[in-house]
Amino acid sequence: METLKLVLYIEDDPGSALLVRKLLEAEGMRVAIATDGISGLETAMEIRPDLVLMDINIPNLEGQDVAVRMKAEPELSDVPIVAVTAHGGEENKTRFLSLGCDGFIAKPLDPDSFTSMVMEYMQGSRKDTVETDKALEELRSYTFSLANRLEARVRELMEANSRLEKANELKSRFIDKVTHELSSPLTPILGYSRILEMEQAGKLNELQKKCVKSLRISANRMRRLVNSLLEVSYLESGRFVPRRDRLDPADLFREAAKEFVELAGEKEIRIEFDIEEDLFFEGDRDQLISILGNILHNALKASPRGADILLFAGSHDNGVELSVLDQGPGIPGNELEKVFRDFYQIRSRDISEREGAGLGLAIARRVVEAHGGSIWAESPPCDESGKKAGYAGTSIIISLPLPE
Repeated sequence: METLKLVLYIEDDPGSALLVRKLLEAEGMRVAIATDGISGLETAMEIRPDLVLMDINIPNLEGQDVAVRMKAEPELSDVPIVAVTAHGGEENKTRFLSLGCDGFIAKPLDPDSFTSMVMEYMQGSRKDTVETDKALEELRSYTFSLANRLEARVRELMEANSRLEKANELKSRFIDKVTHELSSPLTPILGYSRILEMEQAGKLNELQKKCVKSLRISANRMRRLVNSLLEVSYLESGRFVPRRDRLDPADLFREAAKEFVELAGEKEIRIEFDIEEDLFFEGDRDQLISILGNILHNALKASPRGADILLFAGSHDNGVELSVLDQGPGIPGNELEKVFRDFYQIRSRDISEREGAGLGLAIARRVVEAHGGSIWAESPPCDESGKKAGYAGTSIIISLPLPE
């Protein structure tokens, strides 16, 4: 059975689009509609129509630009393009014929002759022609117009970029100011809450101990948030250049885990180590300890009571791998890349697991990339053998180059 001819009509007026659809479908043709120049190009590339009808005054990309672009595409270069317009003067005809259109149909459409004209153009008819000299003149005029529009757009983009740079500078200054103001009162709050908790200022009853502990935990949470904001501001400033300390991954993991011994104990979570012996590499010790601590903290929050967390380090392909694996609920596949964005938090997690600002992995990505490495998430971890096999939640993997 013969395949029905397919016509693409690029038209932003719904009434005109509906009329053309009804007229052509009544003659056994299929009709696709696009409402602007950009979607028209995309649709044409996708469906490969037998003919394109196009209003010359369409949004986003002018009709003449659409004609030029379509004729430049090998898959569309032989597709007839017919302008459907109320502006069918000689000047417009010359311009559009010079730029690739195969003909014109005037608006308002004549239902009695419209479909027969479409069929003629589809069969290769080209009633309208243009003299070579006029065509060359139109091409020169179009090139000049295109250059002017390009220059205007470049100027707009430069101005927009300048405004964005100023806004970004103000944002960085604001974050820097706010975080410093917030960090100042945190120091005595944390210090005095620790003194009270250790009963150095006198004995506490059980209720008072719970209150002080809650105060310290909340203050520590605020401290982590402030530190994260400061870290983002510092990394975005361009001032960060990682030091090249000689590092032992076992030392990095031990230091990163120190802060979370209490939290792990409360949830009865075992932190296990699988560290390759005699493995050393270079990097910024403080920054790497900080990001490993953030990753471990995420794993602890996501892990159920009594679970295990594995801290793994090993060599591979002239590099070193540092991984944190947990037995939590995992990360949905469509969010594995999104978790490294600023302020992103996994949608499926409950409120208790969403503590924090969603900056830990974003900071980790910046630090790792500054080291010339890469970071990604797997859920569940891809390794199905050996010691990693028991960790079916999430694995955050950092790959760093070994020194040459």
